[in-house]
Amino acid sequence: MIGQLIYAFEGQTMVLPVENKVRNHETFLAPCGILTITFGICSLFMQFLGFIGYTTYGAETGVTITENVPNDG
Repeated sequence: MIGQLIYAFEGQTMVLPVENKVRNHETFLAPCGILTITFGICSLFMQFLGFIGYTTYGAETGVTITENVPNDG
């Protein structure tokens, strides 16, 4: 689970270059700033996709993607 979260937020290495380009640095890291809102939207989107996937395939869904791939060959 931790690995999936790290992979999901791997794009945070772009935070510093983007922060350098922002005109008002205080709004970037504020509690309701650009970074917080962006990560929140990404989190909601990933939760939505997980919900849709689970409701589509039900309890047969594996924890990782590779568990869902058939072993037939």
